[in-house]
Parts: sequence; structure tokens; C-alpha cells
Amino acid sequence: MTNAGTPDGLVEPGLVELTGEQWLERAGADPAPPGAEAEPRPAQVTDGIAIHDPDRSAPDLAASHRPLAGLVASLVAVHDARRQAVTRFTGPALGPTPYVVGVTGAVAAGKSVTAHVLAATLDASHGLRADVVSTDGFLFDNGELEARGLSDRKGYPESYDHLGLISFLETVKAGRAAGAPVYDHDRYDVIDGRTQLVDRPDVLVLEGLNVLQPAPPPPDGPADRRAGLLVSDFVDFAVYVDADEDDLLAWFLLRLQALRAAAAGDPSSFFAAFEGLSDDAFAAAGRAVWAGVNRPNLVDHIAPTRDRADLVMEKARDHSVRRVVVRPR
Repeated sequence: MTNAGTPDGLVEPGLVELTGEQWLERAGADPAPPGAEAEPRPAQVTDGIAIHDPDRSAPDLAASHRPLAGLVASLVAVHDARRQAVTRFTGPALGPTPYVVGVTGAVAAGKSVTAHVLAATLDASHGLRADVVSTDGFLFDNGELEARGLSDRKGYPESYDHLGLISFLETVKAGRAAGAPVYDHDRYDVIDGRTQLVDRPDVLVLEGLNVLQPAPPPPDGPADRRAGLLVSDFVDFAVYVDADEDDLLAWFLLRLQALRAAAAGDPSSFFAAFEGLSDDAFAAAGRAVWAGVNRPNLVDHIAPTRDRADLVMEKARDHSVRRVVVRPR
């Protein structure tokens, strides 16, 4: 652990800092159970990641997330033991419930990559079945956003179906199967009628901008008890993926370029409309979106949640882990 000006490597009271090198050394702290694979297969790492950094190989991604998977696997064991203790106290047996890991951070920080690689590593190396759900699926669809005057505030707290997301999490945490709506980045919209079934996994990895945010203002109409509940009320362990803003902007522009390239010849893609723009004009449009939408959302709504996370993973320009800050609770 590094010394950040306070004894024993504490960044501030209650926080512990590890360099990227120290983080990678923690990979062997929790050995895999007998019969588990030492590493997830490359397909397990990249499956389900619609847009990922082409410069980072599957083994690199697995190595940088192996310590997180080991920590989460240990916490799942504690979670199960706690539930058994409650059962012994109450009498009636309580069925298993998923351990929920929240992953948040700015647009383009790599939340989806972290979520999918973590899930693949938990499965392959720890024998834990893990599902990934993005809160993007709980955004209001584009038609509803337009009707509410929120088209330019997509990704802001008020652009989500908060009550729908809370209902989904309540069902999952009650140990029942639940369906989550699905978002398509190519179409830039929620897919009407399509759901992802989450059927009592060992771990649910919930990723999105709003995982640690306060509840938005309640809707007009009759009071609903769910309106005041937070997404974080259902999260057992929260990870904030962080990076310098210059890097976030660069990654955002690269992601837009990848989406536009993938849209070639597909008129149903949202990005087909930008096919005729020059690279410079398209990049300028991306910077305008960052300055007018993503950056204000980051400053006002996302970055303030960083200090609520149990673990902050800071990434360097090449997406390697530069520093990790842990808040033991």
C-alpha cells in the first residue's frame, strides 16, 4: 500500500490506496475453488460487450479484473453466511438471493467492460453464476423522452424509469426471476418488447450512470412508496470506474467512431444519419455532445457519487488500472 501522507497507506480515514501493481498482486489472495478454470476463456470475457477497447486483449482484461472478482467472491461467501445467520434467528428458512455489485462511472469510462469481465471471471474462476444488467434498459424510450422534454437530458436522473428499476431490483432481491428491458446502442433506444430474464443468479452485476445517485423527484399523481427508494438500497458492493476527463472524452469519441463504422449499410441504426459527415465534422459533433450533455451530467450527477462507492478503480489512458481506492465498511 502506498503512503499518501497518512499512516498505514490510508488516503484519508477509512480509505486504503493500492497502486496498479499492488492491485494486480492481489489476484492470488483468493485462490479459485477446485475444478474452476484459472482464467475465463477469451469468448467469456468479450461476449456481451458491444463496444470494447480493441487495444486490450482478453487476457489483459481478465488479469486487471481478477483481483476484483476474488474480492467479490469472498464477499458473496460472507453474504451467504449472514443470510444463514438470519435464518437461524428468525426460524423460517430464507431462500438464496443474488449478491448485487453496482458498477458506475462516467459515460465511456468502461463500466460495461468492467461488468462483463467481472461476471465472466466470477463464473470461470469462482464457480459463481453472474448476470449483467445495464440500467440503460430502464431509460424512457426516445418517444417518451421527447414527450417529457428530456431528449437532451438522456442519461440524467430524471430520464430513467426509476419506479420500474426499483420494482425489478425488489423482485431480484426477493429471490424471484425478473425481466429487465434491453437497450440497443446502435439504435440509441430501448428495444420495444424485448427483455432480459434474470433468474436468481449468484451475483447480479448492475452497471449504469445512476447506480449510486439519489432518487429523482417523484412523479405527479398518487404517492408511491418506491419513489423514495434508491438504486443503491439494493446494491451490496459498489464500484466506481474513474479516469481523467481528457481520457474519457477520447474514449467517447472512439466509441462514436466505432458505432458509426458498425452502422455502415444499416439504415435502422441511429448512426446511419451521420454516415455522410467527414471524420472531422463527426468528431466536432461528438465534442459538442460531450460539452453540452455528458460533461454537465458527469459534474452534477455522476462524479458526486464517487465517494459513495466501496471501491474506486482509476484507469490510465491505455485502460490499465492505475490506482484503486478501497473503503472497507
